Order: sequence, then C-alpha cells, then structure tokens
Amino acid sequence: MVRSILIAEDEELSRNTLAEAFERSGYRVETAPDGITALERACRPHVHLGIFDYQMPGLDGLEVLRRVMERREDLPVLIMTSAAENRIRRRALELGARAFFPKPIDLRRLRKTVVSLIGEELSLALYDDGFSSISIRTGSSEITIQSRSLPDPFPGGSKEE
Repeated sequence: MVRSILIAEDEELSRNTLAEAFERSGYRVETAPDGITALERACRPHVHLGIFDYQMPGLDGLEVLRRVMERREDLPVLIMTSAAENRIRRRALELGARAFFPKPIDLRRLRKTVVSLIGEELSLALYDDGFSSISIRTGSSEITIQSRSLPDPFPGGSKEE
C-alpha cells in the first residue's frame, strides 16, 4: 500500500520541494497552502501522516494539530517552523505532534522520521550507465536491489517515436 503524506506549508517553493522529495521516495503526497485546507485534508482517512508548518494563513499549524487530534488522534503529525521558540515546540508536543523540525529543514532527518512513523519508502534510481537501484525501507529494515540489466521501458524505440 502506498502511504500518503499531507504537507501543509504556505510558502510555495518549500511546499513543492518537500512534495517532490517525498514523491520521489514513493509516497503519495497532497499539499495544502493554508491551515483551513490542511485541516480539511488531514481528516481524510487515506492520509497517513501530516507535516504542518507552524505559521500559515487561516489557522496556524498548532491549531490545525489540535483540531486534527480531536478527530484523528492516530494520525502522526510533524510540525516545522522558522520560529525557534521552545514554547512552540513544547506546545506542539503537548498537543500530540510526534516531532518538531526547525527550518531550514534537514530533509535527511525528516525522511528518517517519516519512515520510522509510517514505514514504506521506495526509491528507484536509474543511472546513465545503465545501472539501476531500487531500495525499499519499512521501519528499520531496508532491501536494496541493484542491477545493470533492467529491461528497456520503451522496447523498439524511444518514447518520443
């Protein structure tokens, strides 16, 4: 089953960068540009994890977290913020956030946290020299398959032909 992540971030570049990184890792990603949209989407049953910015228009990330926990207390939520205040971090954890990430985001740490919370990370790498790698991570286990002989995805010619 493909896991679904909701990324709520009002800064479009940050939102798109995070979405692209998690899509490349094999997750289905939904995004929200504000707190009200985030609240609506986070309550959908197919969302497996939420990543919420603290400062968003409409509702801030802590208010979204509080309201989501009333409806879906099983949903793992991560809070990220450029405001490095301990009171925000403390309040986020009190409300049920599983982790807190200061900006700029350490993407490697964020990915590890996501994998530890919801598992299943799939990454596929195809290199110009014909070498390929597929990695699947579930919790603390990882399987990597490497090959130089994957079948041509466009037999008989290129995709453009």
